[in-house]
Amino acid sequence: PSRPDSSSLTSGIIRQVMPEPSQRARNTVHGKIRVSVRVAVDPAGNVTDVTFVSHGPSEYFARLAHDAAQQWKFAPAQMNGQNIISEWVLKFAFGRKGTEVSPSRAVPR
Repeated sequence: PSRPDSSSLTSGIIRQVMPEPSQRARNTVHGKIRVSVRVAVDPAGNVTDVTFVSHGPSEYFARLAHDAAQQWKFAPAQMNGQNIISEWVLKFAFGRKGTEVSPSRAVPR
C-alpha cells in the first residue's frame, strides 16, 4: 500500500511504498534491523535500479526493502529546466512495532 506524501512538492517524493513484514517476522526483531538502498531515478521520476548500501543481517527484510523501493515514485529532478536522472538513498528501520524510512537525495556518483 502506498500513501501520498503531503510534502511531495518540497520533498520530491510522489509515492512512498512501505515494506510490510509479517507479524511473525516482526516478533523476531530485537531493536531495529536497518537496511539502506540506493535508488536510481529516471528523468520521469521512475525508479530504474535499486542497489544495497547496507544489506542488514536478514535476507527477508533486505528483500522487502528492495521490493518496496522499486515501487517508489519521485518528482522529476531538474537542472537548467531539463528533467535529469537522480539518486536517492532510502534507509529502512524495521522494528517490532513498525517500519520507518528516512529518504534523502543522494549525491550523484
